[in-house]
Amino acid sequence: MVDEIQPIKPDPDDSSRMVDESLASSESGASDDADLRPAKTPRIKVIDNFIFLDQQHFTKALIELYGMEKCKPLVTPLPPQTHLVPASEEDLSKFKELNFLENPGIQNWNGFLHALKYLNQTQNMGLVYSCESKEGIRVYSNTDRVNCQETRRSVTGFLVTFEQSLVIWKTRKQPTVSISTSKAEYKALCDLTSELSWFCQWCLECSLNNNDEAIPVH
Repeated sequence: MVDEIQPIKPDPDDSSRMVDESLASSESGASDDADLRPAKTPRIKVIDNFIFLDQQHFTKALIELYGMEKCKPLVTPLPPQTHLVPASEEDLSKFKELNFLENPGIQNWNGFLHALKYLNQTQNMGLVYSCESKEGIRVYSNTDRVNCQETRRSVTGFLVTFEQSLVIWKTRKQPTVSISTSKAEYKALCDLTSELSWFCQWCLECSLNNNDEAIPVH
């Protein structure tokens, strides 16, 4: 996702042109998978002091492609009581050998249709960034020890907001088993510190935040 970030320039004319180009690219329709690729670029709207990012054009084109415009919307992306399991290195190496997209089974196809129904319900959702807040960087972190009963591994979860806007978030099962809650929290803080260091450096280079004070973690 970092590779898709567009450069930000201080010249307001350049910023306006960047937004106009993004809006122009988002108007392209889609009739097959090839046509959907350029529509994946987030649509950017600037209203007063707010910036809105969404992929409504891409979601709508995808729903129309599979004839799901009149389907019953769903409020959850997965069926209830579904447990997520991260793939291992061996699973990742075999990922390209899977043929679920070309020849999906009944369970795979039903899961895909469920996701489309969820997207039909939430296609208007997106990210909102405000230019009015002066709150700065706020960090929240939480660790759920032994969340997975099968592997006994804990789950790392954190999010970072800047000017009351969500900029970094993560929830993932830790790669190793922690013998205590403090160990699990320490691992989560290490991941958080790595992400936060990169973001603070990026803000400094873009002259967005020159505050050198310590950032508390809630």
